[in-house]
Amino acid sequence: MDQQINQVLDRLEPYAGRIGELVARSNADAEEPSMAACLEIVRWYTPAVAGGDVPDRNFLGWVLDRRALAFLALTGAVVDVDEYDGS
Repeated sequence: MDQQINQVLDRLEPYAGRIGELVARSNADAEEPSMAACLEIVRWYTPAVAGGDVPDRNFLGWVLDRRALAFLALTGAVVDVDEYDGS
């Protein structure tokens, strides 16, 4: 997940200020904010294929580092994490 999050940040960081401005401007007159930026993280777990190698379980953890947190703060984004069992 860390690698994928960094790939998203590589693409979006140059626009972080503009994203934050758009969200703030869209919600400026609203009593309840109706627009938010969102970093959506979705991961599917699948069982090892019969006869195949058992996957390395070290992939179970991930982190939002300072870079990601700074991006989220600048854009006013929320994080939505979904994890599914594909078995």
